[in-house]
Amino acid sequence: MQRCSAVKVARWRENTTRCALAFLLLENGSEATSNSFKEADIINLCGVAKAARGTTGVANNRLCKLLEQLQAASAAAQKLSLAALAAEKNATALASGQAAVAAKQCGTDALNELKTAVPSALVNVANAAAASGALTEVISILQQNGAQGSNTKCIAATQDNKAGSYKSMVQLECPEVFINSVAQLDKPQETVIAATGFPTLGSGETTITHSGGTDCIFTNGQDLASAMWGGKTAVNVGGGIIQITPHSAGSASAKVNAAGTKPTAYKLEPDGNSQLQRLYKAVTGPIHIPDPTCATSEGDLLTQVLDASKLKVALKPTLIALGQITEQTADTKLKELLDKVAVHESEHSQHLVKLLGQPQIIQVKSKEAELQKINKLAISNNLPGAAFIAVSEIKTMAKK
Repeated sequence: MQRCSAVKVARWRENTTRCALAFLLLENGSEATSNSFKEADIINLCGVAKAARGTTGVANNRLCKLLEQLQAASAAAQKLSLAALAAEKNATALASGQAAVAAKQCGTDALNELKTAVPSALVNVANAAAASGALTEVISILQQNGAQGSNTKCIAATQDNKAGSYKSMVQLECPEVFINSVAQLDKPQETVIAATGFPTLGSGETTITHSGGTDCIFTNGQDLASAMWGGKTAVNVGGGIIQITPHSAGSASAKVNAAGTKPTAYKLEPDGNSQLQRLYKAVTGPIHIPDPTCATSEGDLLTQVLDASKLKVALKPTLIALGQITEQTADTKLKELLDKVAVHESEHSQHLVKLLGQPQIIQVKSKEAELQKINKLAISNNLPGAAFIAVSEIKTMAKK
């Protein structure tokens, strides 16, 4: 009896030990991994990162428009100044000179906007690129983690089912690291970054991990050498946009909180400084660079500043001060003046622009002086020289 009892006890101990070892192995086998990420949500985050790269195109587009205004204004102002210098009639000199002042103001306005817009745009582009890169790199790690083997599934289409997009970052729709050029854009991709927020991320807190899965080391957190995170305190990754709450097998989670991104017309209301809010402000910042206040081509700007109604308003105080008109006779006298200059009773601006093709100014070309029509002078080379020569000739004539 005693022998039989001893055998039973020994077998019981053996079975108990085997069970304990089995549970221990099972536990240790799952301790290094935890919940995987949802493929659809990862693709959405890739889309945000890619759209954020469009910030450069928006900034470049809007800054270039202001630069074009500045260039057009500079050329128009110089040509109109030359026309004033070359004018044989006082009325023509007055109209051309006043239009030159208006063109110069267009250039000043553009320059003032650029002084503010350029530094702001550089900061926004840098911030958007940094956040986009940080977000993309985290996703790249998850993608590379599962690109080999069959046991790791940090990105899963459904729980425990490895995502089909593991082959490349392109399949996850993430942006390339380096680009050679940017497309000129008026605004970011509206299906991803809209006037009202991030459509693909929603307007609240979204869990982007599957529940209960044990396939990904990246979400595992406990005080073990094999764990990704040394504890269970929430951590922010991907530029602070993804918040992971690490845990042991099946109890971890990752979230994206878009609750504070509820803008109106690309402006957050109320303002905020969460990482996702800051990304939104960086991406949409260049949209708020002001539009040009004047035409951006030389021809259109000349037509704009030679507009009869604008010339009348601008010339009125000058001519009153000179005693040439009065408040009562201003409208009539100013129309007569413009009719005389344009040699036409209507559509003054069109005829005044055409008149720029009549005066000839001396320019230096290939070390030789030659006559050239004002509207044919180029701002980049012979226009400044022609202006200098014209002033010199006028001074010489005045001395005679």
